Amino acid sequence: MHHWLPSSLDTGWVRDACGYLAGSLVLCSFSVTSMSRLRWLGIASNLSFISYAIMVGMLPILILHGLLLPVNIYRLFQIERDRRRPGGALPDHSAPRFMEGATRGTMNANAAWPISWQPKISKMPASSWEMC
Repeated sequence: MHHWLPSSLDTGWVRDACGYLAGSLVLCSFSVTSMSRLRWLGIASNLSFISYAIMVGMLPILILHGLLLPVNIYRLFQIERDRRRPGGALPDHSAPRFMEGATRGTMNANAAWPISWQPKISKMPASSWEMC
């Protein structure tokens, strides 16, 4: 353990539990369809990873999640602000207003890509004889 870590946190099971909790929260975030729930899970995951990084002494993880935590908090604030705005009540699964231009109204219902990203496909020849 590191000399700057209090000896009361020098228990391996607490450290391991914090790491497993952080990883589990990230795994759960992949199944969430709500932006609000995703941000809440992100915040909980960031806090767990920050705790784990402090206990293990991993500075890169501490820096990464220390930077991601305020981003998740700010985006959650934006989602909640937009939800409370008159006429701003959004279905729980839709994108918040700050993402409107990038997501809403740009998808073709039958396409996997936004309309502006769909490749232009020309008619392919049916056989090599048509190429001549």
